[in-house]
Amino acid sequence: MVTKKALAAKAQTQFEKDKAALRYYMIGKGYTKALLSLGEAERHHVGTRKDGYTPELHHQIRICFIITALRGIENEEDVLCTIMLHDVQEDYDVESTYILEKYGREVADAVWCLTKKFKGSIKSKRQYIEEMARNAIASIVKGADRMDNLQSMIGVFGLTKMVSYIAEARDEILPMMKQATKYFPHHVFAYTALRAMLKKQIFLLDAYTALDTKFEAQQERLERRTQDGLALTQKLQSANVILAGHQRLQDEHSMLTDKVVELTKQVEGLKRQLENSQVADCDLVERIRAISILCKSPEEHRLLNATIVVVQALLGKAPSSFDGIVPQDVAKNSAGTIK
Repeated sequence: MVTKKALAAKAQTQFEKDKAALRYYMIGKGYTKALLSLGEAERHHVGTRKDGYTPELHHQIRICFIITALRGIENEEDVLCTIMLHDVQEDYDVESTYILEKYGREVADAVWCLTKKFKGSIKSKRQYIEEMARNAIASIVKGADRMDNLQSMIGVFGLTKMVSYIAEARDEILPMMKQATKYFPHHVFAYTALRAMLKKQIFLLDAYTALDTKFEAQQERLERRTQDGLALTQKLQSANVILAGHQRLQDEHSMLTDKVVELTKQVEGLKRQLENSQVADCDLVERIRAISILCKSPEEHRLLNATIVVVQALLGKAPSSFDGIVPQDVAKNSAGTIK
């Protein structure tokens, strides 16, 4: 992956090459005033463009290359000076009087026409377009300026700003240059070539922005689906928690069922033991009853009754279980004796 530092180094190298080429061109043409404007621009445009690594002044240099490639440009040196200075009033508050003194009336007027706002004062769109259309230099420079903007804005501007720049070029700058052709027919070849280049660039960018719009729409749909997927995942996780809880309850229910079965078996066993105990108790009562028949004397009956009391204590039986075995008067006397 190419780093921003590598991109900045490459942009700086290309900038230095292009600046040297333009300087040699100006020297070769004897454009001393244009060389002066290049130095002026270098003092003001020291930052980078919106991409964060392209030198700011490279924009002006590229516009100069567009102009020098056109046929039929009159006063080319003034045009190049205007290119170098076309942003200094709007961005750096340079006064028109300063430009007039150093570069002349033609350049000062053209730069002012290209200045949309200055020290808080803003021209209306209609005034701005009309002033450029009626200035031979400004109308040419604006067309080349927008051409460079359109060529360099991909990857720098957002989709909304790109669409705005394209619409402005189509709806305002192309008609402005067409109107300027009527005022300055000597620039007809330059206007025609610039208009053709702009139309081609607009066509390409329309296709690009249409694809970009589709891509953004797909990205939004993908993001929505991702969000839906996350929501579904959360629901599934909640359902899994519920299922896990249900499984845990089933396991607990199964354990309780096993315990109930075990307890049921224990109860059945206790019932059988109780039944066996009851049978044994009945057998014991019958035996004591048989013994009581053999008892003749009160002493024997009292002894038997004491035995019954002990048996009652050991077995936890109610006294009624042995009723009728010993005569009542003997039982009462024997109870008192035992106490």
